[in-house]
Amino acid sequence: MFPTAETDFGLSMLRCVPSNVSLVVSPISVIFTLAMVHVGSKGTTRFEIERVISKGADTEGFYSVEGYYARLFNRIENRWGHGASSRIFNRFFLNKRADVEMEYEASMLSLYNAKIDRMDFGTANKTAWIIAGHICASTDGKICGMVKEENVKNMFSLVVNTNHFTGEWKFKFDKSSNSKGTFYSSEGKEREVEYMNGSNQEILHAEDDDVQVLSLPYSDTSYALNIFLPKNRSGLHEIRARLTGERVQSLLSKLKKTIISITIPKMKIEAGLNLEKALKDMSVSKSFSTKADFTGIINRRLLVAGAAHKAIIKVDEDGTTAAGATVFSKFESMSAIVGERVKFEANHPFLFILTKDNDPLFMGQFV
Repeated sequence: MFPTAETDFGLSMLRCVPSNVSLVVSPISVIFTLAMVHVGSKGTTRFEIERVISKGADTEGFYSVEGYYARLFNRIENRWGHGASSRIFNRFFLNKRADVEMEYEASMLSLYNAKIDRMDFGTANKTAWIIAGHICASTDGKICGMVKEENVKNMFSLVVNTNHFTGEWKFKFDKSSNSKGTFYSSEGKEREVEYMNGSNQEILHAEDDDVQVLSLPYSDTSYALNIFLPKNRSGLHEIRARLTGERVQSLLSKLKKTIISITIPKMKIEAGLNLEKALKDMSVSKSFSTKADFTGIINRRLLVAGAAHKAIIKVDEDGTTAAGATVFSKFESMSAIVGERVKFEANHPFLFILTKDNDPLFMGQFV
């Protein structure tokens, strides 16, 4: 239920950008930020958030939004070893002139280890510099300068999530086997890229009529980079439009060990997203209106005034480094092995999903 909803959420984020632009997003970063404001939301505001990140989960108990994402947070937060590391940073930066409900403060800490930092928003430039520094440090210097003075001035609070992942391949690529080759971009364009090449019978593979899926495991095999390669060289736009969370999860469940020859490009993508527009397109609109109800946070009217998201991913012979950051600004409202070798040659646009036990941490498209 939750991985399917998260995947649909990530696909919706990707569809906010044309299919001829390389992009990376971190669905789980945005979802954790939504989960933190969900704790203090009520009424239609709460329902809209639940609908988009859980798709009909229980309102209480083991499969509630809070229950599931608190457990996922604990599975990912500050995990080291076995050739992979992941780190999540959650924080609620509060204007020191305001205060929040004690129950909300306790829930944020117990569920998501999200401390509430009371800061002087009157000195907006200094406060922005401090918050941006937290984001930069928690992403290992990958995402810096994200918060500016205008993001802080006149605000009630900033809700921040960052996540950072570093993983070594279980089966590393031999750099001496790299080759230069043509990548067939969208709209009939071609360019030369550096490809990594390999062959291994331990690699998981699946396919249907339209797409091949290659799952590249990291040393910690609970993480994998899954590449969704359209069988039609110019098929990314159509595949992206038709792909659903349910179909993605179904394909991932059908992965089998396959004798396979691999050709994939080295990648480095850095991107930002108009997150407010993306969320409104997903019908999370009440949070941005004067009708928003966050009275579980403070007994006054608040609304989300801005939503920003950035992500970066680098894929090379040794493994992957990825980072994502999400910031919500709030202000007070004044109103089995296959015998035949399979060829997987990613020489045209494709989607990719970096997963932790099928939960999508990062998603993107390489074009």
